[in-house]
Amino acid sequence: MMANRQVPVWRMHLALCIGAQMVLAAGGAWGQPAWQPEKAVELIVPTGPGGNNDKVTRLVQGILQERKLVASPLVVINKPGGGQTVSVAYVSQRQQDPHYVLFMNPTLFTNELTGITQRRYTELTPLVLLLVENTALTVRTGSPLKGMRDLVDALKANPESLSFAMPSRGGVPHLTVAAAVKAAGLDPRKLKVVVFKGSGESMTSLLGGHVEVMVSSVGSVVGQMQAGSVRVLGIGAAQRLDPHLEPPLPVRTGA
Repeated sequence: MMANRQVPVWRMHLALCIGAQMVLAAGGAWGQPAWQPEKAVELIVPTGPGGNNDKVTRLVQGILQERKLVASPLVVINKPGGGQTVSVAYVSQRQQDPHYVLFMNPTLFTNELTGITQRRYTELTPLVLLLVENTALTVRTGSPLKGMRDLVDALKANPESLSFAMPSRGGVPHLTVAAAVKAAGLDPRKLKVVVFKGSGESMTSLLGGHVEVMVSSVGSVVGQMQAGSVRVLGIGAAQRLDPHLEPPLPVRTGA
């Protein structure tokens, strides 16, 4: 979660919402009275509705409202586009105004590294780390791909035989699948990447048969996986996960 730089720390106990680790923003000082919003607060999502960013933001909104932690209205605003650069520009144009809070993921860093934008993470103030996500590679249940070995074999036979849906180029999902195919001796630059505004659109395209593989956070596919509509081929994680665990990771669904 990010806010405009050089503003007081927004102490809304967000660390309690999703078991997150609190990160203090620069400019705040201990002993100062807690800042309180004076108007509606915008919770800005850098992707379209239906994805994990959107779900987490709305979960936080619900918790803050139900527990009456913030008196002012909380409004979720989706600002997709440009690999999350649209949302960053939107917040950056409102310098010194802490009523705009951006829910971000590491694409904020990779956009600068890949030259998509010149905006740096130092232009924003980190407030809290809400969660650390793993990345899933998912196909429809009717897909002939049963596991990662099948996916690699298909790409070896024809690098353009599979299309990969993801929310941005150069982001974590893209890097995850690129690292996987590179480890298999393939050229990740030959991947057929289809970019959508969010995981919600990616899932719609996957279920409609318009793409073969969806690359996203695990939380974005758990519902369809439990419904039997999709199958997870593999998960990019720091350690190997139990393949019989269902869902693959604990997923918080409410306050």
